[in-house]
Amino acid sequence: MRNYNEVMFTDKAILRCRQRGIDKESVTGHLLNPKSLIHCKEEESQQSGEHKYMLWFRLSHARTLAVRVTINEKIKVITAYIIINKIQRGMWSRWKM
Repeated sequence: MRNYNEVMFTDKAILRCRQRGIDKESVTGHLLNPKSLIHCKEEESQQSGEHKYMLWFRLSHARTLAVRVTINEKIKVITAYIIINKIQRGMWSRWKM
C-alpha cells in the first residue's frame, strides 16, 4: 500500500470548491486521513496507469462530502461537492418509483 503526502487540485476543482464554499484544506485532510470514509467506487478511466475513484466522506449526520479523484503518482482532485443527506434520501425515494 502506498502512502500519499500530497494532494493536487485541478483548476476546475479549485473553482468549484470556491463556488460551493468548500475548504481545500478540509478536502485534503479527509483524503490523507480517511477515517470518515463511507463509500468508495472505482470508475473506468481512459488513460492507462490512472485510477479514478468517487469517494464519500461523512461530515456530520446531515452532510456528506463527495470527492472525485484520480490516483497515479499523486492524488488529484477533479471535483468536490457537499450532499445534504435529507434531500438525497427524498430524491432516491422518488426515483425508485
